[in-house]
Amino acid sequence: MAFHNMIREKFTVNAAVALLFLIIEAFLLYLLVLGSHAMRHRYGMSHFYAIIGAITAVMSWVTEIGINVEYYGVTFFIGSTVFYTSLLLGVFIVYMFDGPHATRVVISTIIGVSILVPVVLAVLNFQMDLSDIATSEAVPSPALRINAASIVSTFLDLMFLAMVWEYLGNRKFRMQLWLRTYVTLLGVMVLDVILFNTGAFLGSDDYLTIMKGTFSSRFIVSIISFPLLWSYITWQSTQSGVAIETRPVLSIIQQKADVEHELSMAQNEIRERKRVEDALRKSEERYRSLFDNMFEGAYQTTPDGKILSANSALQHMLGYDTLEELLREGNARDIHADPTTRNEMVRKLHDTGELRSEELSLRTRDGRSIIVLENSLAIRDDQGNVIRFEGTLTDITERKFAEKRIRESLEEKEILLKEVHHRVKNNMQIISSLLDLQAGTSDDPRLEEMLSMSQRRIRAMGLIHEQLYTSENFGTIHAPDYIGNLAQYMSQITSTSSLLPDIRVDVEDLTLTIDTAIPVGLIITEIITNAIKYAFPAEWFQDPAHTGSDGSEAVLVISLQSGEMEGHYILEVSDNGVGLPESMEFESSGSLGLQLVTMLTQQLKGTIEVDRSAGTRFRITFASRNSSTLQEP
Repeated sequence: MAFHNMIREKFTVNAAVALLFLIIEAFLLYLLVLGSHAMRHRYGMSHFYAIIGAITAVMSWVTEIGINVEYYGVTFFIGSTVFYTSLLLGVFIVYMFDGPHATRVVISTIIGVSILVPVVLAVLNFQMDLSDIATSEAVPSPALRINAASIVSTFLDLMFLAMVWEYLGNRKFRMQLWLRTYVTLLGVMVLDVILFNTGAFLGSDDYLTIMKGTFSSRFIVSIISFPLLWSYITWQSTQSGVAIETRPVLSIIQQKADVEHELSMAQNEIRERKRVEDALRKSEERYRSLFDNMFEGAYQTTPDGKILSANSALQHMLGYDTLEELLREGNARDIHADPTTRNEMVRKLHDTGELRSEELSLRTRDGRSIIVLENSLAIRDDQGNVIRFEGTLTDITERKFAEKRIRESLEEKEILLKEVHHRVKNNMQIISSLLDLQAGTSDDPRLEEMLSMSQRRIRAMGLIHEQLYTSENFGTIHAPDYIGNLAQYMSQITSTSSLLPDIRVDVEDLTLTIDTAIPVGLIITEIITNAIKYAFPAEWFQDPAHTGSDGSEAVLVISLQSGEMEGHYILEVSDNGVGLPESMEFESSGSLGLQLVTMLTQQLKGTIEVDRSAGTRFRITFASRNSSTLQEP
């Protein structure tokens, strides 16, 4: 009865206010405990132990002054419930993640502070009695029975927590982790209610009432604390990647089990460290092997040029007898043929952080000049300062000399080839002039026409060599220029007659090889000559009804375009004149010009079609393996 009256003398609050206070207090304390434990890897466990000790002191003090809530005839004794649960969570997570040894430290801290607080209260009260100071409720006199019950029940609860946790982890129960966690938490709370209330209030009139209220408050707190506890366990397990161990049931009180656990962890750590060291050693060996066996010279230097490391390829490249000699005597500033190139290279590395395929001229130890291709990087520290350069050097001296010889040889061949085209052009011009002289001495119109036609064919071929002579590319002909010049020539040699069609050119921006351009030029020459002779007779121009097949002026059109298939081309030569007679088979025609058109098309491995619907249209489709379409760079 005395104990009950003592508790009743403590202050009582409104139930709703008490519940709100309980929830806020719980969240803040639980987050404080879980958060301080989460930082143990960074700051160690000392701050966590200090917080646990402070919470224990507050719990012991609150146990003395208490908070009671009367609700529907039930007394809720909630003075120390939240503080007690926060300690319970602290012990729980320490046992889970840090092992029995750390748990014993936490339990010792809790018990030690629980004993110390009543002693401090007794000393304070004794001093106030000696000083005739009135006793304050804020400094209550310690109740021996309550304090003893609190200390004993707390110790047994925390030991029971570790044992129950391991017992429920037995495989025969097949209990899921979340259920195991909640059953352990609730079981410890139930045990605490029974032990503490029995030890503190057994024999009082309100023993059962207080027991019922305490059960209710602990159940409510378990519902609040479990989600936080479970979330923290899940987060820590995922973050650290450490599986929650299953230990012997009595490992909390067995030093041997703790030692074995720590020994096992130490062995695992040693094995992991050896594995990492072995992997690092093998990685270094592979790197060193790659570094030493590279055909390119590899190096690392300080920004001021001191060579930190190099491989044997660089040693031989720079003419040193040994690698040690290079590292001892060599300096990147001294090997550049032009010192300004070293300064420019350093500036670029500072600005851009890298050099790609940079050609440099270096000087070897014996004074020889070599040309190298450098690729390098600037390595920086955490503050962004350049601490070293590293990269590779490829000796391209022989390649550069070979390129020079090839370039000189190519220039000679270009000059020779240009001279060949020039001489061929001149020879064709001479042949054309001889034919012209021969035609001028003949009184036979038929012979004169034959000689004139031969002149045109020679000129068609001569234009190609003339264009190649003035071109920088001796392998291909620019189709628009060539066909345009050919059309202009055909217009000039027939300009003596006033009854001439207008020759129009529509050529795609193509290049043709010589083997393709010559047949194409001869085909165009033959068809245009044939059209000028036969497609537009004098009567055609004189008859207003036959101004043209389509009612327009007389027109000849030359078109060369890319076909639908890649590498295929379409040559069209058309007129709007009288057209070929339907009865005429041009393949078997007696005309030499049309026979040449058929033969040249076969030489191009092409096909020829003739459309007589509106004048005459020759459509020749062919492929040229080496032809190409010019594209913008």
